[in-house]
Amino acid sequence: AEKLLSMHPGSRSARRLQLDALWSLKRLDVFEREARKGVDEQKGNAFARADLLARLARAQEEQGKLAEARRTFQQVIDQGQSYSRGDAYNEAAWAALFIEPRPKDMLEQALQAVQLTHSDRASLHTLACVYLDRGQIADAQRTFSQLLERDTRPGLLDSTRYVLGALAEAYDVPDVARSAYASIEAPEEGGKVTVFELTQRRLKALDKLGVNRTRSRADKSPAH
Repeated sequence: AEKLLSMHPGSRSARRLQLDALWSLKRLDVFEREARKGVDEQKGNAFARADLLARLARAQEEQGKLAEARRTFQQVIDQGQSYSRGDAYNEAAWAALFIEPRPKDMLEQALQAVQLTHSDRASLHTLACVYLDRGQIADAQRTFSQLLERDTRPGLLDSTRYVLGALAEAYDVPDVARSAYASIEAPEEGGKVTVFELTQRRLKALDKLGVNRTRSRADKSPAH
């Protein structure tokens, strides 16, 4: 791929093959550098530039550079006519769930994603998670119902199970929440911004809540 790119500098196909190889090898720092070069090469091609920016942002996410990734997704959004604006809004909103404090435009981005993707499954899932994160339980429940309508496979996907568990947690049914969370497996390829990572965060919060409740009951128990 490197040789092909050197023979055909500026070639979209050669750049794509190079980036695919770097991603497979997990050389994300080099991937990021080369993707930036590709973005500069495609200044006159909005479609190609948006594609490279999206790939750059995902590499930044995998390296834990979430704020940078959101800024890169914003560049895709700012392209205006790019076909991938809806996906970029969705990715930016999803990344926001892993940032402390939460970016103020998280909900706006999730809503924009739903609108631009015509309520596709990925954007509805992100919106449900954003609502849950913000404590807007009724909105999350409504969005969850829409999400279920798009789950055509038998059984629930892990992403759907996460929303189910978070809703159970919100309605103070921790056993149901734990059961839903426990069924979510870590992805084979890993990742910094996965449903599994959110699940682990929720489970830690439940464990802490359980410890606090146990201590509270102990404090209220009559002394012997």
